[in-house]
Amino acid sequence: MSTGALCSDHLADLGHRDIAVLGEAPAVYQRHTGFAERTLQGLRTRAAARGLRLIHRPYEGTYESTAGTVSRIFEERPDTTALVVQNESAPC
Repeated sequence: MSTGALCSDHLADLGHRDIAVLGEAPAVYQRHTGFAERTLQGLRTRAAARGLRLIHRPYEGTYESTAGTVSRIFEERPDTTALVVQNESAPC
């Protein structure tokens, strides 16, 4: 089972139903980078199987893009209760 699938299961078991994925930079997906695609596919597949709503937003990982992406997620999906941060450039 993939990391993404395990993550979806873990969040579902905790009671989350609306999950947002802050993904890698768009270029990572354009290159079809294996780890990013496998993780996202695992998240999506298990989320669908568990009846979770999942939104994925790639972003550059800077402070400004992180803040903007999180703001847009909550505007689009105010019931989001879990964030999965896949972007290793994300500011802490």
